[in-house]
Amino acid sequence: MHGREYLREFSAVDGLPRSASVQALSDCSVARMPAAAFFKLLHTNAPVATKLVELLVAKIRKTSQQVFEVAALSLRERLRRELLRLAISGEKVGRTVVIKPAPTHQEIASHLGSHREAVTREFHRLEVEGLLEVRRRQISILDPERLEKLYGRA
Repeated sequence: MHGREYLREFSAVDGLPRSASVQALSDCSVARMPAAAFFKLLHTNAPVATKLVELLVAKIRKTSQQVFEVAALSLRERLRRELLRLAISGEKVGRTVVIKPAPTHQEIASHLGSHREAVTREFHRLEVEGLLEVRRRQISILDPERLEKLYGRA
């Protein structure tokens, strides 16, 4: 999660158990609101309701994109796209983009609908090709432009 994000908004709307877990990578502030107060806020504050709709639509679009990618693209292409998405919030050092802290191979595999071993093999291939350097909790994309051009645009 980056910046201001909301947790359990699905549960607040439908009352079902949460569908995801999060772990903070740095200090953060968390606030809690009972469902009744949440609905009252939505009914009395149009900008908040609008923001919630925008958030939910963005999550639906992201999920639709992930379903498409898992169904239609190879793991190599899905990983490439994910690395380029992660690069957006990475630290630029010359041509290199450093993603730190980077998700683990297992976390990436889960996100891409694969398994850790296959993701690790693809990371190794990208390292051999001189596109990545992988360290503990850090991924350096050595040439993001080349990564993007080699396999097409994300």
